[in-house]
Amino acid sequence: MALHPVRLVASSLVSLWVLLGFHAAASHAASPLTFFHVSDIHLDPLYNAAYNYTTRCRPPSSQTLPPLRYQHSPSPTVDATVGLYGQYGCDAPMNLIQSAFTSMTSVNAKPSFILFTGDMPAHALDPTTWLNTVNKVPEIVAQHFPTSPFYPSIGNNDVYPEYIIQCSDKNLATLWNSAWSKWIPSDQNVTFLEMGAYAAVISPGLRLLSLNTLLYSTRNPNATLPIADPCGQIQWLKAQLQSAKALSQQVYVIGHIPPCLDSFVFLPLWVEPYHTNIMSLLASYNDTISGMFFGHTHRDEFRVLSYSNDVDLAILIASSMTPVYDNNPSFKMYTTSAASYTPINMVVYMLDLFLANLVGQGNFTLEYTYSE
Repeated sequence: MALHPVRLVASSLVSLWVLLGFHAAASHAASPLTFFHVSDIHLDPLYNAAYNYTTRCRPPSSQTLPPLRYQHSPSPTVDATVGLYGQYGCDAPMNLIQSAFTSMTSVNAKPSFILFTGDMPAHALDPTTWLNTVNKVPEIVAQHFPTSPFYPSIGNNDVYPEYIIQCSDKNLATLWNSAWSKWIPSDQNVTFLEMGAYAAVISPGLRLLSLNTLLYSTRNPNATLPIADPCGQIQWLKAQLQSAKALSQQVYVIGHIPPCLDSFVFLPLWVEPYHTNIMSLLASYNDTISGMFFGHTHRDEFRVLSYSNDVDLAILIASSMTPVYDNNPSFKMYTTSAASYTPINMVVYMLDLFLANLVGQGNFTLEYTYSE
């Protein structure tokens, strides 16, 4: 049942970065950085192993569940094994998420930092359960990584109702008042509460910019309004890139919804002209950007986006911890070069969900190493 990732024929990630115009800047790092990339946790506290994908592994109720972007394709062999660690076509139970973070600590108990590209709660939760989940996931993170910096970006299920957000949205205050205020630099509170974005210096010479991509989502009705720059985030991004370049800093850009086509229905995920405006801006700073990381598609993949001046931009997309779209749960670990912050290797760990339920053990194992 494992879904094989898109793989590149190259010796290292830096080969892709150089090929696509992301050039290593002057040396800043004294030693290589190692960090995790986690996305789309979708913890479901309503999960019940007595039920299956037809009710999203929840007890039947009068609640009408909205359709997913991709509907589970049942397999008599695979679906016969429902257990503690979840089921294909359903969101993640607590046992799965606890096992994922425990496995991460076994791989590296003290990473340089952790990137989280959105979506803590499961799909289609009621408001109370949603809020409890928003508060529960940070507890799991703190339990396993009490001292590791954790940098989140807002996913479509991190707000309620899903996807819908605007400037100074109450959802932003809800997130800030949970654990997000502990994760995000305190001097970024005004920016975050206004637009859902923030900046952080995560290592000498490396700045992280977290974007609120919901502002441009085709499923956010506010994104279709005739507003040139929702919440001023594009201007903020430009100022941050200018500042980083002036200080000879490299930049990581993270966000939830990637600026590309949906992996299932092959339609744009961002509204125009925001897509063109932001990606053109990023292309003009390709020498400053050392990496762009997204989630949302629930697939381990990369995208190459071509823009003017013969600039190609590469974005790295993490698969999900939830198996709701028939994928095995996974997480990634990156290593950067010692001379720059360009990623040079990626290791992916996954849980064979069918086997985990069969033997009653949720140990994530090595799926592949990019450099090998």
